[in-house]
Amino acid sequence: MWEQNITQQEKKSTYFLRGGVLLFVIGYVLDYCTQNPIPHAKEFTLLLNVLCTFSLTIGSLQQVSSEKELIKIRQLKYSFLEKINLIHHNNTSLQEALNTLEKEKKALSEKYQELNESIDYAQSIQQSMLPDTHMFNSITADRFVLFRPKDKVSGDFYWFGKVRNFQVIIVADCTGHGVAGAMLSFMAYNLLYDFLAVSKITDPIELLHKMDERIQILLRGKDVSIDMGVCFINTFTRKLYFSGAKRPLLYTKNGELCTVKGDRCSVGGLYSTRKKKKFTAHEIQYQADTRFYMYSDGYTDQFNGSSGKKFGSRQLRRLIDRHHHESMLKQRSIYENALDKWQGGAMQIDDIILVGFTLG
Repeated sequence: MWEQNITQQEKKSTYFLRGGVLLFVIGYVLDYCTQNPIPHAKEFTLLLNVLCTFSLTIGSLQQVSSEKELIKIRQLKYSFLEKINLIHHNNTSLQEALNTLEKEKKALSEKYQELNESIDYAQSIQQSMLPDTHMFNSITADRFVLFRPKDKVSGDFYWFGKVRNFQVIIVADCTGHGVAGAMLSFMAYNLLYDFLAVSKITDPIELLHKMDERIQILLRGKDVSIDMGVCFINTFTRKLYFSGAKRPLLYTKNGELCTVKGDRCSVGGLYSTRKKKKFTAHEIQYQADTRFYMYSDGYTDQFNGSSGKKFGSRQLRRLIDRHHHESMLKQRSIYENALDKWQGGAMQIDDIILVGFTLG
């Protein structure tokens, strides 16, 4: 449009120039006539000369002005084209970057899928490693296991088995959760198998000491540990022997809920120059229909979805105290629903295991 306007101005300048030339010719003719006696010929000739000069001047100015504006417009046009080329170049670079990101995204997605498949496989291995809860039937038919890993694999695990004349029940909580916790649980589970199934250890204190020594050696004294609750049960004498490394045991007696605290040291952890760790053995003579409970700290440490408070050991004990007379199967549902209600929309922060069983 701007160039069209300039063309029109050029046309006007041309018209002025042509008019000026015409007036100049007419003036020349009239000037010639002034040599002859024509009335007012000089005045008319002067007027034509003035008009001619004016026309030529205006035409020249118009042409100069039009050329300057045209140059300016062309400069703006070139500048605009340069910016368009720059934008096009930037768009090309951006598209190349997007293509690179898309390739990286695809590569990450493939790696994530491979990692997920590996974790799924590890989960299947861990599940096959854990004893079938039906093995509990050799100890008691009235029992439950509430096992809820935070991730697909868990640092918490349980162990059931028979060693000589004892039925053994173990609940363990390894440092961490997820893959790191699961790796430690694999190692701990194999150690338990060596000490119980192979070496036939029947003393809970000796078992905890053996586990402590071996884990410190294998992990070279790193700050990695396991909290464990160990029960050896003699069903003939109706005695249960318990030792706890930072894990308690709850049981009922005469309709009341009792607590056996674990010792304040874990299995494994940093090398210590102090004396040998002290673990305590507790002997419980149980009667008919005695209820026992073991758990990791994942249940009691779970945060509330609204207040952000922990569930806490005291609240768990009160919950068990109110419902321990129910069947173990029903209790499992009660404790699981209570945990779900407490957690609400909050994220699960740790692996959770709660085991209950009836003896006598």
